[in-house]
Amino acid sequence: MILLSALLPMLVTAFFLQPLRRDPHGCTWTIVGTNVARASVHVTLGWKHTVYYPSRFRWELQQACNRLGFSSKANSRVLSSSPAPAGDMIWLTCAYREKLHDPNLFTAEEVDSKGRRINYPALNGFLDEKRRASVSGWLLVGGIEQHRGSTFHIRTMSRGKELVRIEIP
Repeated sequence: MILLSALLPMLVTAFFLQPLRRDPHGCTWTIVGTNVARASVHVTLGWKHTVYYPSRFRWELQQACNRLGFSSKANSRVLSSSPAPAGDMIWLTCAYREKLHDPNLFTAEEVDSKGRRINYPALNGFLDEKRRASVSGWLLVGGIEQHRGSTFHIRTMSRGKELVRIEIP
């Protein structure tokens, strides 16, 4: 009975919240770097931002196992940010073929519809060496609507090598 009460919140999350993980803003991305095997983009809105890695379901499962005293090897994380000034955030998750790149050493170069270039350092991020993946986040000051028509070039700060290109239509 205790196990069922611990699993119930996870099942509700899996069936009802999973469809909300789609990016409703129509962002598209292209993998440019040869070391990037997979990438995904997610936009969060508002002043408080939360991203679950690799998924909210795995994070909830890990939390339930911990509460029940079971060991969990899920290695899930939650990344939260409340930046000032407030704005929307764009999150990039990358899986790598070989050498991992520290996500805190990424920069995003925005090229807007008029050709202006603005550089943004990564606001938040972490590296998962076990899965050979990273998550990085950048603040979109003024919200995503202010960045429509822009392209973001995600690069390593050390060599300036482009990894992923994100377009906000």
